[in-house]
Amino acid sequence: MIGPALRAGTSVGCLPEHAGHPATRQALALLAVAGVELVTLTAEAGDDSMSGALVWPGYDAEARGCLVSWFIAGHMDEPELDPEQREQVRAARNTALQQIEEILRAAGWDAYATYARRTLPPRAERVAARPLTEEEQQQRAEALGALAAFALRIRAGEDDGPAPE
Repeated sequence: MIGPALRAGTSVGCLPEHAGHPATRQALALLAVAGVELVTLTAEAGDDSMSGALVWPGYDAEARGCLVSWFIAGHMDEPELDPEQREQVRAARNTALQQIEEILRAAGWDAYATYARRTLPPRAERVAARPLTEEEQQQRAEALGALAAFALRIRAGEDDGPAPE
């Protein structure tokens, strides 16, 4: 996983070769402002001290989005942990990724956590996110406005029909 540019030093929040990707830069800035811990990657394989968010390009066909994973003790998954450790790591990772999803959504991004399919309790793997286009932002604002107007009419007893689409 360590990229060629990392072999000589460290990188915070993403691999050096991903630092120029627009969504990666924007997501890192949003997470840093929100106080989210960003992982410090080193060239040392097996560095168990690495913890925090790791951002890299991906997610959508237009390459506008990014993925965010969460390192705990140098791992993005749960290798060879005893059940008690696995439960603690999973709970911490799920909470961290849920907070990241909320931060990105609050900033107007399309964001959602992805989960492993065969784990109990559920295990969040990463957050897939992308900034909305201006057109998508406008559509979202119009839909929310129509929904708010409908809710006010219902509350005032003026409408009992179906919600607007």
